[in-house]
Amino acid sequence: MKFRNVLLTSVAVMLTSTIAHAVENSNRVLITSIESRDTGLHGIFVDGGVPSQGCSFSDRAILKDVDPAAKTMLSVALAAMVSGKKVVLQVGDCTPVNTGYDTTAPVLKKVQIYN
Repeated sequence: MKFRNVLLTSVAVMLTSTIAHAVENSNRVLITSIESRDTGLHGIFVDGGVPSQGCSFSDRAILKDVDPAAKTMLSVALAAMVSGKKVVLQVGDCTPVNTGYDTTAPVLKKVQIYN
């Protein structure tokens, strides 16, 4: 009986920890600013907003250095900003905008550049 209770509790914890917002795409937007921080959390600011994902801010997406494609996505974002090209940003979930802050913004999952 004790094993069964532990097993059910473990399954319940796993299920609740995997609940997340759906990944969503922005409209085609211009990147207006990129803020790189020493904390490894970088803000990609856009003129048309991104899907809020229930976060505090929807004027930016946060790029995390620990993400496998972070360097590539930052390069694409910089190229789009410098060239004035529109992008679609794909975001999912929320993350603090900086270490130690309660305010959050959507996490950047993809940058797609357009002509």
